[in-house]
Amino acid sequence: MTEQQDIDQKKIERMKRRIKKILDRANHTGQSKEEAEAAAALAHELMAQYQIEEADLRDAAGEQQPEDIVQHTVLIPNPGNTGRQRRAAFEQIAMAYGGVTVAWREPDDNGSTAHYTIVAFMPASTAEFLELMWPAMVLQAEGMLAQDAKGEREYLSGAWRTQKEINREMARFRRDWWVGWGQRTAAKIRSVRAKAFDEARGTGSGELVLLSDHERSKAARDKRFTKLRTAKGPKIQSGAGLNAGLVAGMRTLIGQTELADQGAMSGLGG
Repeated sequence: MTEQQDIDQKKIERMKRRIKKILDRANHTGQSKEEAEAAAALAHELMAQYQIEEADLRDAAGEQQPEDIVQHTVLIPNPGNTGRQRRAAFEQIAMAYGGVTVAWREPDDNGSTAHYTIVAFMPASTAEFLELMWPAMVLQAEGMLAQDAKGEREYLSGAWRTQKEINREMARFRRDWWVGWGQRTAAKIRSVRAKAFDEARGTGSGELVLLSDHERSKAARDKRFTKLRTAKGPKIQSGAGLNAGLVAGMRTLIGQTELADQGAMSGLGG
């Protein structure tokens, strides 16, 4: 390794430490919703730059092989029987980061779903990032869901006659909200990441980079799990919940430009 490459490697390590520090702040229970969202967005921006610089460093060192595909395991809880939809959201977001997943249900003593176990196969740097980032993204999502659910309950209170009917529709709303949020957030992440790679490399090949990551991740998964069953996606029962989740996904902050527009960057440079 040359002197310049050694300097670049140290720069990357400093960036990784900074990302972790910011995400620790985003995940801290004492943070306000606005502070957590700002930290999460800045971390996304830094992570895109980190991946680009790491790839450039490998190129300079003559390493033609892309970074390793690794396994990352996450447990998705099932509060309010929303686990299946939360699982679908995580899987969409993992795919947006170039990964693929395998998931299964973990029952409790009564046979109900306690949680879902997901094994994600993805590039090492994105796996490390998503492990830290997912709790911050869920924090954003739960805050937006609480706000949307409040408005929906107020609407239903004037449109339905019984509390039982309202509770049933609210359960459906909350479940399908997660599906919409996951779909739109994932689409936004793919777009932002592809644009970041294009701007940094000037090649217009960002989408191809993400496609290559996905194909390599899929090959690693298929080698590890040779017999897989394709599971059906969650059945949508609340169009209002799905649409509210889609809108919320657009509000999920994942880029520094959005933060700058809102004047929320102060105090996060650390």
